Amino acid sequence: MKTKLTILSTIFLSGCCLCGKAPRIANPLSPTEPFRIAIIPDTQWASLKWPGVLKTTTRWIAANHESMDIKYVLHVGDMVENGHADGEWKNFNAAMSVLDGKVPYILAVGNHDIGKTADAGGTTKFNEYFPRKRFTQLAGFGGTYPRRKNDNSYHTFDAGGIVWLVIALKFCPTDEELKWANDIVALHPGHQVIVLTHSYLTHRGRDTSGENIWNRFVKSHENILMVLCGHLSTVHYVSTGDKGNKVYEMLFDWQNDRQPEPNSYFVLAEIDPVSKRISIRTYSPLLDNYKTDPRAKFEFRDVKFVSDRNAALTAN
Repeated sequence: MKTKLTILSTIFLSGCCLCGKAPRIANPLSPTEPFRIAIIPDTQWASLKWPGVLKTTTRWIAANHESMDIKYVLHVGDMVENGHADGEWKNFNAAMSVLDGKVPYILAVGNHDIGKTADAGGTTKFNEYFPRKRFTQLAGFGGTYPRRKNDNSYHTFDAGGIVWLVIALKFCPTDEELKWANDIVALHPGHQVIVLTHSYLTHRGRDTSGENIWNRFVKSHENILMVLCGHLSTVHYVSTGDKGNKVYEMLFDWQNDRQPEPNSYFVLAEIDPVSKRISIRTYSPLLDNYKTDPRAKFEFRDVKFVSDRNAALTAN
């Protein structure tokens, strides 16, 4: 089936708080209430030059995760600038440790996270600071590939009346890694899947890695809803999978090697299965500011979640 790529136009999101304090959400939350995931784009320059910027972000998430109902934190990769540099990994680790025991998170390995080592993939330092065993105690931890390393991983969580599965693939995944991903998603047909990887989109569509991931993995699975990535600037598309399902593909990256402020923005994605919407906002705790340009503030409507498909199957 021919892939359809459509750049979405901006839809104004009404009723959103533009101040630094999180809007209040009714408690206790019903299983079908809207919820949020936090998406942290490339932090390589913050880890290298301005570690306090990144820690400001994770402290804000930790302080506001209950009122904002932030279920998970997803990092799109390029956690550091130099994958072999202990100092940068220590800075990144210090920031992410703020979330430990508060908000679960999953990490995608980017090209800058791969060090100058002889081991396959060069992920020695990443696995030293973020080993598999650091995540196995999470309630939603699912598994990793390879078995003893954290290069690729998947986690699950419940939110909005849906069971979610987030699968993180390292930069330019191999055929073996994509086979593992296919097997994991095939084993969870009732889960709504988010794919997290580093290099996938450009302003002209998918890059080489993205086409490989799409053709060998994403397009075949009806329950994959989103692909989130970083690496180059910011853009979003909607594609159509082999089963006619829509896949929402989003690239976020505001890295800047000259000024600290652009590196302080991260994404709050509000997911509302009842109203069938995914709403994107981009916020900087450092500046107490929301971006308002069309690449940073937009909304997908009439989203068909896996719960809709399951309800249709039950009805038939």
